[in-house]
Amino acid sequence: MWDQWAAEMAAPAATSGRRSRRQRHRWLLPTRGAAIIATLGWVGLVLAQMMLLGALVPSFDLGDTRNFVVPLDEHAWFGATTIVSATAAYLGWLWWTVSAAFNVRRVSPLSTSPVLPIIVYLLGPIGVLAGLEMRGPNRVTVLFLALAAVGVGHVMVVGSFRSAASRIGAQSDEFAKLLWLPMAGVVYRLCVNVVVGLLPEEWHTTMVLFGLGAIGAMFVCGMVLSTWRATTSFEYACHRLNTRTLGAELPSVGVIGDALRKSG
Repeated sequence: MWDQWAAEMAAPAATSGRRSRRQRHRWLLPTRGAAIIATLGWVGLVLAQMMLLGALVPSFDLGDTRNFVVPLDEHAWFGATTIVSATAAYLGWLWWTVSAAFNVRRVSPLSTSPVLPIIVYLLGPIGVLAGLEMRGPNRVTVLFLALAAVGVGHVMVVGSFRSAASRIGAQSDEFAKLLWLPMAGVVYRLCVNVVVGLLPEEWHTTMVLFGLGAIGAMFVCGMVLSTWRATTSFEYACHRLNTRTLGAELPSVGVIGDALRKSG
């Protein structure tokens, strides 16, 4: 019976009346390298946060937080780490979104399009750079519109992947974290700056200020975990749906019934 079953699975479309399951295996773009690069970029930003706090220790000793901001050219290692890590996270995420969108379209045709991240993450930054280079009264308006377009576009990209993840069985909650974790980090930083200004001077110690800054770095740590979990679970789901070979998926009821009737 099992030999007959295997023969049914490997039979051409003309004999089985349907397309062979082995012919359903579609070619997918590799995404694991992009996921690693994007995740390592966020790991580098965690290190940059630690370097930032270390650079602010002399200011913390004087009771000043400097709003937890240090110019990139003031500390060479901090500046270099921030630039390299941010670039890696950006390029890795661009590569992953385009490749993953292509893959999910092949296993779930109504999912997101690879054109969307290209428009958002390539044309958007070009608009921002054009706004920075402009001179004149419209410079601020163009820059604001370009930044707003990038922000809204990013929400659309992540939202489309969250919807696609729900459809194919990936961890959609991790994509939601990719949206609210950065926003929560910005809100926390603004609240800390306000609270520090209201605290009595005796509370402006190095330990307290360093601790407040370290809590803010936890949001970046969350981005590391969520980026890795979201990208890898999406990859696994695409490959799982793309697998249609004997031994990886049970055959349909019709194939089993045909094999049992012929073996009897």
